[in-house]
Amino acid sequence: MRPVLIVVALGLTLLLSPLAGRAASTGFYLRGSVGGTDLDADIRGYRLDTIADDDSGIAYGLSAGWRFLPWLAVEAGYHDLGHFNLNCEATPGLVCAASYTEPFRLDGFEAGLAAHVPFGDSRYYGLIRAGAHEWDLARRYGTGVDPYYGGGIGYGISQRWCLSLEFERYRTEGLDVDRIGVSVEFML
Repeated sequence: MRPVLIVVALGLTLLLSPLAGRAASTGFYLRGSVGGTDLDADIRGYRLDTIADDDSGIAYGLSAGWRFLPWLAVEAGYHDLGHFNLNCEATPGLVCAASYTEPFRLDGFEAGLAAHVPFGDSRYYGLIRAGAHEWDLARRYGTGVDPYYGGGIGYGISQRWCLSLEFERYRTEGLDVDRIGVSVEFML
């Protein structure tokens, strides 16, 4: 799935290059993203796997932001990092008394900063995002607030539209989720 997202993002960037203009420097914007996720779990007694159906590994996010400097914005939004299976294997002395599989999803709210750093006079820019996200791991396994961070490469399609390819890491208690995806920003 990741190679497909990368090819689509790069293809759209190259296809839309002749139509591009400079992105608006300051103001409010809406941002939407879609991508794939990968789990890195360290929860004692549990093994985490993605669900093998049509929605496995699909993550999306919606946010609103305010670019108060031409290169810096504050943003807040909602993210759904995907649907997964929690597989508990019966092991003496660990958490599980019996083996079972339980589906869950990892979602929550986020707030942070986003910096757009232009590459010279071109329409391309580097993107750095960092902040905190509130997460909910299948309600009975825990909730919390932890950091997220990431970066990417973007392209100013017009005065109002930007397209970017991003990598982000969402940290949680005992579980890290890596997301790679495509984001679109629309300046209001």
